[in-house]
Amino acid sequence: MKRYIIYMALCLVAALSCEQLPDDVKIYGIGCIDPEKGTPLHEVSLGVDPGQYQLKVYADGEFTATLEDGAEWIRFSADPASRVLVGNGDMTIDLVYDINKGIPRTALLTLERGTNVFKVNLVQDGILEGGIDFEQKNISVPSEGGQFGSKVITKIRQEDISFEIVYEDAEDIGWITGVGLKNNFIKFDVKANLSGTQVRHAFIKVTYQGGSGQIQVSQFYDGCAMTEMSIGQVKGLIPDQQQEYVFDTHVVLNGVIINDHSEKNGAENRLVSAETSDLEFAERVAYVQSEDGTQGIKLVFREKCTAVVSQFDRISVDLIGLTLKKESNPVRYSVTGVPVSAIVGTLSADAPSPRVLRLDDLADEDLYTLVKLEDVEIPVRKGSYAPVDIRDIGVMTAYPMVIRSKGGATGHMMVNVDCPWSRNGKALPTGSGSITGVVVHEKCDNFEWDPVQEEALKATGINASYITGLGRIGDYQIRPMTQADVRLQQEPFSELMYEWGYCDTLGVNLVANYENQTMYPTYPLVEDPMTLDAGFYCVNVEGSKALLKHCNDFSHLGPYVYGKNISDHSNGNGIFDYEGRSAHWRRDQGGEKYGVLYSNEAGRRWEQDNAAAWCTQSWSVDQYWCMDFSTSELSSANNSPLNLTFGTMNSITKGPGAPRYWLVQWKTKDGDWEDVMEYTVPDFVDKANRRVYQLPGTKFITVNLPDEAIGQERIYIRLKPKNATTGAASSYNGGTSIKSGCYNAINYVAIRYNK
Repeated sequence: MKRYIIYMALCLVAALSCEQLPDDVKIYGIGCIDPEKGTPLHEVSLGVDPGQYQLKVYADGEFTATLEDGAEWIRFSADPASRVLVGNGDMTIDLVYDINKGIPRTALLTLERGTNVFKVNLVQDGILEGGIDFEQKNISVPSEGGQFGSKVITKIRQEDISFEIVYEDAEDIGWITGVGLKNNFIKFDVKANLSGTQVRHAFIKVTYQGGSGQIQVSQFYDGCAMTEMSIGQVKGLIPDQQQEYVFDTHVVLNGVIINDHSEKNGAENRLVSAETSDLEFAERVAYVQSEDGTQGIKLVFREKCTAVVSQFDRISVDLIGLTLKKESNPVRYSVTGVPVSAIVGTLSADAPSPRVLRLDDLADEDLYTLVKLEDVEIPVRKGSYAPVDIRDIGVMTAYPMVIRSKGGATGHMMVNVDCPWSRNGKALPTGSGSITGVVVHEKCDNFEWDPVQEEALKATGINASYITGLGRIGDYQIRPMTQADVRLQQEPFSELMYEWGYCDTLGVNLVANYENQTMYPTYPLVEDPMTLDAGFYCVNVEGSKALLKHCNDFSHLGPYVYGKNISDHSNGNGIFDYEGRSAHWRRDQGGEKYGVLYSNEAGRRWEQDNAAAWCTQSWSVDQYWCMDFSTSELSSANNSPLNLTFGTMNSITKGPGAPRYWLVQWKTKDGDWEDVMEYTVPDFVDKANRRVYQLPGTKFITVNLPDEAIGQERIYIRLKPKNATTGAASSYNGGTSIKSGCYNAINYVAIRYNK
């Protein structure tokens, strides 16, 4: 959500200078104007959801803007870590703010110029406006009972709240009495637990107009042997050679909940089969870390846990009867099948500071902990966080967007396909900076697949459609909880050397960049791309350049509301030409509402149109994509690493049959081809024969080239099939020859180097 305030003169025809401000503002030498009333603006209203606010400040010189301490929910976009911003003259201050899960809150912004002061109150609505904020949703009480209470924040009167007690054991009821609200505490009496063997649980259901909540009460019995353990101590229960540990006593795990489901990106969802996915599974997952943030564990509950725990709660979980599982490669720990009743205590607390790490330094010990990855960027400037066909997200639950670090490490940022900012009409951030989130180990079957393991599982009798979780995409990924956690607004640490974002021959819809079977870069932005000394083309089996064809892709920015269609077709895909134009839509088809960016216009042949992606009609094992350019002005000492990023996909609507396994290779003008990496290209979704390893969109790949490629008069990079293996109707790699009419497509290529 982004709110704009456009400040205009009282006549509403031109921007004000300080000399044009109304008298009651002019005397300050600094101020803000209400755009509707033309009077000084001293209060700004912000919505519940996270967002950005642009505040226009008028000043006749240098000034400081200060956000009060203790209101870290709102920050300066330009420098989120600082509470003070220095400005000069008329300017816009960008503010970013978090979701407000509690009651309405305020923050004071003070503008100072010399001795003159102007104050603006920033007021944010709260989810619990007129509701109740529970500081303790889970309480553990001693066996002897007594009077207890849970602190709440509310404006509601006692007579407007109703209480109901739900007991876990229908045979053991009536042990909680006297429930009521007094002095911001929900108080209640608990009778002694005389069972001698049974830990008992109950829920106090709290209902009020417009909402409800609950408090879980757990009571141990007299003489109950209970051992409290940290995450590190729990992990230590499994020796190196062992994979599981069953808790047969009351071991209470203590830690801090670090994931947040408010923007539907708090954890991974579950791919059930090739046809279905469980998009509510994430709300059953809790990532818990130690107080110092150095140890983490994953808890998977039997039902949604979001009603009883919140991000940054200090949590206590009784593990009796549960199994701790240790997995390797990478080493990680989890407990599944946790009942909500196992939560015996929670306490709301301030957010811990994430540990600051670099992508290059991640290790197994960092899994399921909250970190801030510094000096990272997204090396893609096209499309959304989830550039896929939204009609086929049943076979994809999360998109792994490529990221890279200043040090040269590469990885993925996980974004759920139903996350509201996965495709919200905004382009990907093009700067560098930090990404804060939980370090996870997730699979993406749509990107990678293990056919050997698949065959082993099928041999046990498992239906192939229900085999999932074989798509390894690396040891570690970062999962931001909110869009505000992706802070890539700083000056990029890399320089974009060349970029190919579209293919156009006529120059009607975009500046022409295709001539004589060669695509010229769409960046740098120049009036005539054909003057740039770089080219991208396809070399066929005869060794000549092949004619390129248009191909659709799914890079439109949206916005898209999950479960509905894209209704606003005015946004492009983030790629612009020299004239400031973006890729256009073909309006005579219906796919635009699903995110398809059409490449051609009615009545025109494909070679005359703007291609959002490009391909050739058929492929062979001896055919390849190629690009060439000079790196003579670069040096490995100053510009390493040289990076290649590209987006690729196989045969939309054609079914399996395009090359599966590929090579990235490079050479100098007179040198031999050298391997850089191997990669795979999934098949597009075959609607008649869906498989979990099909991808309804583009797969982005980023790789660093050898330092020897820097400082060369001419280098050549090619993307070439490794062999003729393809997919088949019911097999990931069962095809032995490339099928006629099946093709590989490219929709984005970028060459970068460090500044």
